[in-house]
Amino acid sequence: MLRDILYYILSFLVLLALAIALYGCERREPERRCPRSSVQVLVFTSAHCGPCQRIRPILLSIQATGVDVRIIDIDEYPDVARAYGVVGIPTFFVRTSSGVERTQDIVVLCELVRRANHDR
Repeated sequence: MLRDILYYILSFLVLLALAIALYGCERREPERRCPRSSVQVLVFTSAHCGPCQRIRPILLSIQATGVDVRIIDIDEYPDVARAYGVVGIPTFFVRTSSGVERTQDIVVLCELVRRANHDR
């Protein structure tokens, strides 16, 4: 129970940070929209995975900032999951111009996306 509460608080803080980052970008450049990101996130998930379902709002927030988020269900595409070496879910791959990073931590994912967007 306490773990779920802490998870929801952390999720809220991550969403808030993303909203502030997006608002700040538009505020600095009011004459034009912020450019689309060259960052792509691959998310390996499953319909029966509880944590995967709880992070969905965070993924949608990341996508709203212009990041290309692709959600891959390992039950529908087991060969793709196997090709990427996915053994646990959720698993995230962040692809940028400088390479690919892998994590299973949503906080690390948000930091990788923030850093990639900042480095553009």
